[in-house]
Amino acid sequence: MEIKKQKAQGYYVMIGILMGFPMGIALSLALGNFAFVGTGIAIGLPIGIALEEKAKKEGKVRELNENDLILRKKLFRVTLILLTLTVLGLVTFLLFRLS
Repeated sequence: MEIKKQKAQGYYVMIGILMGFPMGIALSLALGNFAFVGTGIAIGLPIGIALEEKAKKEGKVRELNENDLILRKKLFRVTLILLTLTVLGLVTFLLFRLS
């Protein structure tokens, strides 16, 4: 008996973005301009969308259930808090460095 492992909707898009992010960092380091980090994400997003569509056709993607939604809300809050702290830390660093 074969058990199909289905991933939640959006899983492959996330994988594509996570694959593109290091590409953007490598491109930024190579060119000496950190504006290119977003380019890697922009490259990874369509890759993730293509992977998601392929997986949907193969029946490997399931709809989000209540537990998935709760987990995503919690992860969004944690990410937002970490992003806010990072921006505040960067602003504080720049203010003390310039004064």
